[in-house]
Amino acid sequence: METMLKLVLGFSALTSLFLTSSAQNCNNYTFNSSRVFSNCRDLPYLNSHLHWTFNQSTGQLDVAYRHDGINSTNRWVAWALNPAGSLASAMPGAQALVAILQNGTVRAYTSPISGYSTALQPGNLSFPVSGLTATYLNSEVIMFATLSLNRNVSSMVHAWQEGSVSGSTPQAHAMNSVNVNAKETLNLV
Repeated sequence: METMLKLVLGFSALTSLFLTSSAQNCNNYTFNSSRVFSNCRDLPYLNSHLHWTFNQSTGQLDVAYRHDGINSTNRWVAWALNPAGSLASAMPGAQALVAILQNGTVRAYTSPISGYSTALQPGNLSFPVSGLTATYLNSEVIMFATLSLNRNVSSMVHAWQEGSVSGSTPQAHAMNSVNVNAKETLNLV
């Protein structure tokens, strides 16, 4: 009897873990705004997920970047494309969407990144961006935007980050292996 109870408890624990991890999979996520994307990727670092639809004939990229686990205010998150970058140097030249969470409200803006000592200052990107919005609910920041890219592009380096905010200025992100490795090549098509 005791062995059977242990088996049932063990099976229940494994089932619970499976259901929890599958619930966080981007394929199972439904946006409150009833937006639908044709692709998604659970990013390997920083509790992040990317959803996108790319129309190669027009170069229009609709994205939703989700960042889980933001449990305090005075935080920032960012997702960026680097049209000319490589994985070795993903940050300089990156074109970022930034969301700052302060006092329970979230503000979104664009920021071109020129080097490694960026302070994520607001500015225009090297490509047009429209419809940039951000939400914060249940410890998750979500940014939505439409980017107008070159029609000939099929992949790009992208990076994502998080960090703290002092006053209203984003501070440098951590330099541990998780943050340093939060980049990869994104196949858009």
